[in-house]
Amino acid sequence: MSLFQKSAGDTPEASAASARTLILQFDGGSRGNPGPAGIGVTITTDTGQRLYELGEFLGHCTSNVAEYNALLRGLAAAIKLRASKLLIRADSELVVRQLNGIYKVKSPDLKPLYERAQNLIRQLPDVKVSHVYRESNSRADALANEAMDKLKRIEPLGTIEAIAAGGAVAGSPVGNSAARPAHGGTGATASKPAPRSPRDIKLIEVDEAKLPVVIHLSRLYAYDISGESQRPTPADGLFAAHAEDFWHNPHLTCFLIKVNNELAGYAALSSDPDAGTYALEDFFILRKFRRQKVGTFMLRTLFNRHPGPWSIAQPANPAAFAFLEKVLAPYAPKLSSTVGDGANPAAAGGIYGFNTE
Repeated sequence: MSLFQKSAGDTPEASAASARTLILQFDGGSRGNPGPAGIGVTITTDTGQRLYELGEFLGHCTSNVAEYNALLRGLAAAIKLRASKLLIRADSELVVRQLNGIYKVKSPDLKPLYERAQNLIRQLPDVKVSHVYRESNSRADALANEAMDKLKRIEPLGTIEAIAAGGAVAGSPVGNSAARPAHGGTGATASKPAPRSPRDIKLIEVDEAKLPVVIHLSRLYAYDISGESQRPTPADGLFAAHAEDFWHNPHLTCFLIKVNNELAGYAALSSDPDAGTYALEDFFILRKFRRQKVGTFMLRTLFNRHPGPWSIAQPANPAAFAFLEKVLAPYAPKLSSTVGDGANPAAAGGIYGFNTE
């Protein structure tokens, strides 16, 4: 019996699952450690048939946190694929030895991720975890790097929901290069220039000494949205800086965004410690840094640092809504109008609700 094997009847779903062995391989990377991070996940049958592949940009975190996030995504996918036996193979000795009980989990950043992984493992009938060298984990590594390069989620073989429901065709056996485009892409020729490398983007928490910088940027923000808000221009030509109130809220945290060490914007989030919820209160990217995925990187970094229920209240602004729809897509957000049912949120304002766990 393997370390994680259950006795008969431990999982009611086990008898209904197809009697097949699945192989989960995963990888997590961070450029800078901590820095911009991404994950790669592959699930195949024991005969080499590719069932599911995932690459996902996480935002800013360490490589170990990325490794555990990759494991969690893979375990959740294996459960949906109703694996009767799961062989987990990874090139992270730390994660493998922690899962096998050889190393203790001491890091406060990894403990909750480890516990979530154990909870998922208990939902599978039989699990074995083993270490492989990097050259045997190249596909997961390629997916993680592609996600970091593109700053987005990629599922080359289709969504896990569609595959689990039988609505997507599984990929070719591993090793068939003719059927698999290089680096997990679609094979289409790129029509846009490559986005700015995320390794040049930094998110810096603001202390009291840096608050005047946020205040200055918030004046630019007020000017930037004056067209949509239709607010009159102040008589003195100085737009209001609502960020002056930020420092007096103990549950609000501000961040400066820098690209190549140049100011690019700011963000502010509030938290409710009792409820464990978060809200994006303010978010501004200077025009010269837009359409370079700077905003995407910043938001997903915040979501990764603070997993849990989130909300974003967005005033009427069609362009802002279009941006948020893309950034929030991996989290399946629910959008409600701030002025009642039936109103168009993009024209009247709306609130997004979603969970980043």
